[in-house]
Amino acid sequence: MRRLHAWLLLLILLLPSSCGAPSATVGGNPGSQRANPPDQTPATPQRTTLRLTYPSLSQLPAGAEFEAKLEGEFAVPVFQGSARLIFNERFLAPLSAARGEMVPAGAVFFSKVNLPGIVPLAFTMLPGDSPLGTGNGDLARVRFRVLAPMPAGERIRLLNDAAFLQLRDETGRRLPFDLATEEAAR
Repeated sequence: MRRLHAWLLLLILLLPSSCGAPSATVGGNPGSQRANPPDQTPATPQRTTLRLTYPSLSQLPAGAEFEAKLEGEFAVPVFQGSARLIFNERFLAPLSAARGEMVPAGAVFFSKVNLPGIVPLAFTMLPGDSPLGTGNGDLARVRFRVLAPMPAGERIRLLNDAAFLQLRDETGRRLPFDLATEEAAR
């Protein structure tokens, strides 16, 4: 029964808003940077942030494989989350998706890599479980293959739509957060 309840919660997170309600912008600080000095143990983040990281796509040849990571920096405990990665399927093909080390094995994790141009990701803790604590870590990893050289400006993005991009606490209340994307030089 716990699993059924968790799957129902997860479906609620993944279903688009079909009642005609306007979508709100969820985050929006794409230029934020980490401010932890390298010689100190990272403290609890001051703000909750979802960060998508991947290598510089324009430098990858056709046939190359790489990993995109969805990272969480949580200032408050998180019980559920959902996101959608969007990309140009003419240039990239998702191969696999897996939970990150921050999402425990007992949590329900969902991903699908066979949809054109989109990879939905979601997790939920089971009723009675503790939420993900504060701190930093990987929530999900998605492996991609480059199909054709990427033109400058092409990138993978988080779909910034409140119907699909959410974090919730143990009571089901939506949590505010910032978004960030980092394309690392290779």
